[in-house]
Amino acid sequence: MEALLVDGHRDARESHATALDLASQTDNGYEQARAHHGLARAYQSAGQPGQARHHWQHALTEFTRLGTPEADQVRARLAEAEADGRP
Repeated sequence: MEALLVDGHRDARESHATALDLASQTDNGYEQARAHHGLARAYQSAGQPGQARHHWQHALTEFTRLGTPEADQVRARLAEAEADGRP
């Protein structure tokens, strides 16, 4: 069961990293932010909160720049991560 979880986290990270690469190539800020948000969720689920916060910060920056409502959701996730106090 644990191997399936590890594989699932790795697959999710790879998929979101590919999406981020494609969105960056086309300079699509909204899709870049979505990919960062997906990477953050995958890292958080894999027990890597530092990497999660890194990607949520990138997502928040872009969603805020674009003025999208997703910024509030990401801001809340960052606040939760800070409240956990994990590195």
